[in-house]
Amino acid sequence: MNIVKNTGLGLILASLSLPVLANQVNLNTATKDELLKGISGLSETQANDIIEYREEHGIFVKVPELLHIGIGSDIIEPNYQKLSVGDANAGDRKNGGW
Repeated sequence: MNIVKNTGLGLILASLSLPVLANQVNLNTATKDELLKGISGLSETQANDIIEYREEHGIFVKVPELLHIGIGSDIIEPNYQKLSVGDANAGDRKNGGW
């Protein structure tokens, strides 16, 4: 009986964390629309800059790399908890990285 209760509690706790994960914006895979909807204060030009950067340089390895394309801490900081680079691997960066 304890197993059932513990499993039930685990499922409840896991489901509570799903909305947080669902609101994540992966800088390496998000579409322009997803970037605009998911990142408060982001302009259309900045969303285009993120996509252009990905296409030219490869994946983002760390969220603060947004600073290199002119997206400031005024946008990064309030959105930081929902920004993600997924399973970024520095080996996936084009042209050798930073």
